[in-house]
Amino acid sequence: MISSKKAFFFDLDGTLIDSFSDVYRCINSALNKMNIATLSKQDIIALIGPDLKKSMTTQFQSISFDYDLFIDYYRLYYNQSNTIETQLYDFVEETLLSLTNNGYCLAVLTNKPENQAVDILEQLGVAHFFSKIAGPDTYDCPKPNPAGLIALSRELGFKKEDIVFVGDTPTDMMTASQINVISVAATYGYGDISDLQACFPDYFIDSMKALLTIVQ
Repeated sequence: MISSKKAFFFDLDGTLIDSFSDVYRCINSALNKMNIATLSKQDIIALIGPDLKKSMTTQFQSISFDYDLFIDYYRLYYNQSNTIETQLYDFVEETLLSLTNNGYCLAVLTNKPENQAVDILEQLGVAHFFSKIAGPDTYDCPKPNPAGLIALSRELGFKKEDIVFVGDTPTDMMTASQINVISVAATYGYGDISDLQACFPDYFIDSMKALLTIVQ
């Protein structure tokens, strides 16, 4: 039973926050700076979730692409303007408050760098709900490598049997399934529903508020 679990770990982009407009703008600003053709919204949606370095180098494998230069430009733009349009999805704050009041430990495991994730959640006023906000740099292992999920669980004093992982992409579902952690697929995020279904998550939710219905 999901109600017997002790902790909920969340993905960030597409799960807790709708950050696409800011990410889209800053990725293309960085590419413009490098005199590289910009990407479509669909292309960038496909980049969100997996390891960004791997995704970007694959995207531009036909040209000489300097990822280190790209990420420097991207971080410059993004760190200066990461909440211009970014906002919490509906019912996120209420759901986090309810889970906290019911004794669950909450944490974030994202493929966004830890400092960016912390900064955004602080700006949006919900960072205090989380015992830990971790990125791929926190444990040196981006999702879908489950090592980050294992390390986060251990750091907070939980076994994998104690946690539920909530995310919106196949990357998130694969992260959980590799170590048999209960997975919840958020269908309102960036992931394609058919791709999520192919990962056989334990639960689906069409809003963050729906998470409370499966806890009861």
